[in-house]
Amino acid sequence: MKKRYIFVYMAALVFAVFITYRATHHDYYNAITVTGATPIAVAKTVPSGFSLEINGMVKKTCRLSSSALRAFATTRIRTTEVSDKGEFMGTYIHVGIPVFNILEGIAPRFPEDSAWGTPADFLVTFTSINGERVYFSYGELLMTDDSTPPTLAFFREELLPSSNPDEYTLNIDKDNLDGLRLIVPGDGDTSRYLNRVGSITFSISLSHAMDTAVCSRVAKYSVRKTAGIWSS
Repeated sequence: MKKRYIFVYMAALVFAVFITYRATHHDYYNAITVTGATPIAVAKTVPSGFSLEINGMVKKTCRLSSSALRAFATTRIRTTEVSDKGEFMGTYIHVGIPVFNILEGIAPRFPEDSAWGTPADFLVTFTSINGERVYFSYGELLMTDDSTPPTLAFFREELLPSSNPDEYTLNIDKDNLDGLRLIVPGDGDTSRYLNRVGSITFSISLSHAMDTAVCSRVAKYSVRKTAGIWSS
């Protein structure tokens, strides 16, 4: 009798798991039913444990948990990655949140002696949890277009050829991401790509004196596809 109850319990558990899985993947299976093919570009969500802080010269420090990050619209971008030394790093598919989507809801705090009084004054620093940094101007991030926006990716997979994909060995990175990864598809190389981003900091305006190396990095990668406001 006990074995019978155990069997019934196990069957009910398996059925419940199946129903739950089917319900949470309803759209995916609908796509298969309609198209007759297995979709490749499917929706992804920010994994648990990912987070981001936005601080510095903002009216309010903002801390976004993984659940808060899931509220933002995402994009899917294919990248061909080349190092600043010209070395081929591979081709990948990323899913992430365009930085613009996050920053457009952040209110900067202008310095009292700001000459311009506009957000384009700000230097925006992305910092990894390991302390590495890359730099942008605020205008560069806010006046980007939608084709290749700087993006905080939370998912990555290899982009492989359709013919003999198992034999393709040119991609350096094989694993998915373990934190937010800043990708900048509009740049010519991966100098400003950054793994495991932990914070975005608004700091001194570009019109103020700053480290020459930082100035040169921001100037080198000024936006190329805006209405003549920033030029390379």
